[in-house]
Amino acid sequence: MTDGAICSYHTKTELSNGGVTYQYFCAQREGAQTKPKHHTDKPQKQRDRDYMDRHCCEGLLRITVDDIDRDIYRIVFKHALEHAHYTSITPDSEIKKYIEQNSNLAPSQVSDHTK
Repeated sequence: MTDGAICSYHTKTELSNGGVTYQYFCAQREGAQTKPKHHTDKPQKQRDRDYMDRHCCEGLLRITVDDIDRDIYRIVFKHALEHAHYTSITPDSEIKKYIEQNSNLAPSQVSDHTK
């Protein structure tokens, strides 16, 4: 979680003393990946996709808020391995719109449209 890194929310834990702990992981932390999502209504539309590289960085940000004085925080930050910065692979709204409008096309037909 060096400069420019992205964290993803993981958990919120309410402590027995009334405090609260919020935990975030490095978005590229090994083990943080989600399971692939499939089109249940269109099984023929399944495609392989690229996934972001994962690292054994142990990236963690934990913030604990005191129950008595909400201005007191305990912060734990850990990032054991410097790695390449996170790059968003989410398509923008224009690309999503194009996909929705052309979801009935075969890959070769989409390729013809983009030339």
